[in-house]
Amino acid sequence: MKRLANSVVGKVGLVASEEEVIIQLILSKCMLMLMYGLVTCVLNKSDIKLLDFFINSCFVKLFKANNMEIINT
Repeated sequence: MKRLANSVVGKVGLVASEEEVIIQLILSKCMLMLMYGLVTCVLNKSDIKLLDFFINSCFVKLFKANNMEIINT
């Protein structure tokens, strides 16, 4: 899943002028596949933290920021 997100950001991130385009691609492609796979899983706290880390790392790469206040906004 992370490779897919990195691929989208790597290919579109350099060409696209709007971050919203990249966010929509990640949400429509990566998150859709991720949520589809999670339907049958029972998640514990560490699993949820891992998913949160994955989503945050996508936004860190997208916005080139490592301040969590910016990422959360």
